[in-house]
Amino acid sequence: MTLDLSGISRQIKQMGEALRENDAEAQTHLRQAIAALRAHAHDSAALRQKIDSSRTYWPVGRPTESLNARYPLPGPLDQYTVIATDGSQIEPDRHRGALCYLLNIGQVLLRYGPDARAVLRSVPILGFKPDDLHIISNNRRFLVQGHVLTVKRSIAEAEALAALAEQSRADAPLVGLQDGTLIMQTLEGWGIEDQLREQLTGRFLDCLERLRRLEVPIASYISRPRAADVVNALRVAECPYPLALCAQHCRELLNTDGEPCAGLAAVLDRLLFALLPLADGERSGLFLSSSPISLERYGEHRIHYFYLNVGREIARVEVPEWVARDPAHLALVHAVIYDQCRRGDGYPRSLAESHEKAVIGAADRDLFWRLVDSTFTADHLPTGLSQKERSKKIRGL
Repeated sequence: MTLDLSGISRQIKQMGEALRENDAEAQTHLRQAIAALRAHAHDSAALRQKIDSSRTYWPVGRPTESLNARYPLPGPLDQYTVIATDGSQIEPDRHRGALCYLLNIGQVLLRYGPDARAVLRSVPILGFKPDDLHIISNNRRFLVQGHVLTVKRSIAEAEALAALAEQSRADAPLVGLQDGTLIMQTLEGWGIEDQLREQLTGRFLDCLERLRRLEVPIASYISRPRAADVVNALRVAECPYPLALCAQHCRELLNTDGEPCAGLAAVLDRLLFALLPLADGERSGLFLSSSPISLERYGEHRIHYFYLNVGREIARVEVPEWVARDPAHLALVHAVIYDQCRRGDGYPRSLAESHEKAVIGAADRDLFWRLVDSTFTADHLPTGLSQKERSKKIRGL
């Protein structure tokens, strides 16, 4: 073992002591946030106007109703079907004999009621062709890896979910679930031209459109969220200036402690709604995401979100606008996610199962590369490793 446990244990102890010292201050800031929420709860129209005219350094959730709106858990469902997908990946490795990547998409269908059944499977997708491995943008050739490969995996997950919906029977309520956000990563900073960025985003939106046409509501579930978009709306509300123009009023106060809204800066949305409190099974009102890609490119699929007390945590749930605008869709998503968390010991059972089908462990990764090497050897193809990779297998002094 190369990790110095004695050295890191001392630092962990110091970290715990620092957290304990900061707890009292954090509780004060949290109470300040609750007071701000209650003070502005019934003035959402004015707050939306101020948010729309402000320019902040941080994302701001736009309330579409009262800030302290709470909705009880809908009645129990006699039967329903939930579909879910998740994915994992093996990155291209230039030190191996073959340049390729692997996506593994976990797919789950769980049907509850008189005709209960379950479908659990994983579908591997091997990328090895030139069009799989590279994208051309701005006259540059990019290897599909890292951030770009994650985008391709998100598209594959969405396509699998839409296909599951199209194959499902329509005699029971049906909901699609995904883990994490529904907002596609933008590929900013990668030198990717707008046309290609639009193409990748468009493929994802096509999947949402297929679900909309089937009238199958889709939602994403974010466990233990670290977002502070709602709290940031309170920072705008509490800003002493007519408009919250951070670059103009606070450009010399970027140390946070000197900002007029500094007391709210460290508060997370889930802590705010836990103290509100949202009762077990209740959800918050809806908020519109301020993500530029959602506002500018998603159209009627613009992302809204709410917070939901599933019993063991306050989770963030994202839905497209067409789901947010339909009370029946929204109630179905609310009821299904809560029931899934009850069946899954605090986390949606369908998402847990799709993750288990998708995950590629260390042993699986090693087996994959050994399978590639053995297949190449059997077919008399070159399997040469780089000297770096070879050195990992042959150690000595």
